[in-house]
Amino acid sequence: MWMKAFIEKAASQAKREVIALFRSDGTWYGCASVALFYLPPNGKLHLLAIISDYKGSMAASTTLFNKRVDPADESVDQANDWPWRYAKTCVLSADWALQEDIIHLNNTHLVEVVVIVAVQRTLPDSHIVFRLLETHWVVTLSLNALARSVLIPDVIVPIAGFSAPRIIQFVGHAFTNFDWKALYVPTDLESRGLPLDRLDDEKFHNYAYAKKNIKDMWTTLRNAVAADAQIQNWCDEMRSEKGAGMKNFPKSISTPDDLIDMTFVPNKRSALFSPRDLMAALPSKARRDFRTCYLSKSNNDNIVTYATSASNNEDPIVAAAGRVLSTVLEILTKVFE
Repeated sequence: MWMKAFIEKAASQAKREVIALFRSDGTWYGCASVALFYLPPNGKLHLLAIISDYKGSMAASTTLFNKRVDPADESVDQANDWPWRYAKTCVLSADWALQEDIIHLNNTHLVEVVVIVAVQRTLPDSHIVFRLLETHWVVTLSLNALARSVLIPDVIVPIAGFSAPRIIQFVGHAFTNFDWKALYVPTDLESRGLPLDRLDDEKFHNYAYAKKNIKDMWTTLRNAVAADAQIQNWCDEMRSEKGAGMKNFPKSISTPDDLIDMTFVPNKRSALFSPRDLMAALPSKARRDFRTCYLSKSNNDNIVTYATSASNNEDPIVAAAGRVLSTVLEILTKVFE
């Protein structure tokens, strides 16, 4: 219905370049959208231009510009600007694919699987790093096995804008090129135009993820962690083609600071969707196995109870780290209130 409405409206406005973007054979197509945003001093993000489907060059692609150049200009009738609305739909579709297939599926789940396997292959159970991390891995392998067997084929593939082989290629490329150091919180924020020393500026007041959440969490938790740095075998396993095959994993971890940073590479949801929107968009008849496994996980498995448990560990080093972590978590809780 909506596709027909878009095509008819575009035809009435003689928008041939827009009509060319549509397919009429009933097939779903993904798109490689590029969006240009402007962040003014008041912090209200404004969309300026969209390439609905990038074809390798600007000349070969269709670019649409927002007729409302000034965000405060109410004279522009965007509700009936169908080419612009279609372009925004392309952006949301592309953002969804990137968020769910890469930021969520790959960067959160699949990457952690190889970390677990590599640690178990290279570090003894008695190693301090193994013991610090193993509590975080309760149900992770089984949960991610369900992601591969249920979530991808039964949820992602049916609603994605491209075929299963392309999804595998897309995720595989992101996995192989996952850049650990580039995703350290300070590096990631700075690379996206969010200077750490200016996050309290009015310009960034709407980005609570950076201002109040992830920056403070990174700083607080990082200062609470200490660990053995002699884990070269783990690095080799993560980079090896016979192991994880992640070439951007550090060649070596030579200092406690390096190791601390490696244990905290965060993930975030899309800025274009709310959590409620993301859940509501799932197919109503999708298999529930994946979510059931996750929801059955004990409510006690969280970082606070982990810190409490570590505080009572028989190893004095782990116990001391647990007490420090409990203390800083109390401080962090006040930040999030």
